[in-house]
Amino acid sequence: MAMKNAGSGIGGQITGSLVATLGINLPGMILVLFFVPFWSDLKKIAMIKNSLSGINAVAVGFIIAAFIFLMKPIGLSFMSVGLVIATFLVLYLTSVRTPYLIIAGILMGLLF
Repeated sequence: MAMKNAGSGIGGQITGSLVATLGINLPGMILVLFFVPFWSDLKKIAMIKNSLSGINAVAVGFIIAAFIFLMKPIGLSFMSVGLVIATFLVLYLTSVRTPYLIIAGILMGLLF
């Protein structure tokens, strides 16, 4: 939509979507392709081994920050918090696959 509003038309939208897809997926692919083969050797280095707990803490902080930013537009009402908890419990305690839960959420959003 941003490229359409900038006057780039459908070509700009397709280019923008390809660039966005690369921007999201390329860092993970680089990590998998280049660091995973050497990961067992890297974990033996004391400085890298000691930094892993800090890296883990930063990753958890990013996940919590993403949760807060995603909840901000919705607001902290009883229904939104209940929906988040119910979704977590369904995913954690049952074998319902995630795509089915997403489709159910879309249908509920259309109905309510």
